[in-house]
Amino acid sequence: MPEVAERCLNHTEDNKVKRVYQRHIMALKRKRLGVCWYLMHESCFISV
Repeated sequence: MPEVAERCLNHTEDNKVKRVYQRHIMALKRKRLGVCWYLMHESCFISV
């Protein structure tokens, strides 16, 4: 959980390799969140 606190505080990683991996992981999480948000939004209109 310390990495969550670091992201919330907008701290950056000094290690360039670790920073690339973190950026890739966050991109995947953002994509998954976008898909979930879209599906949730669409389900509001289906069952009317």
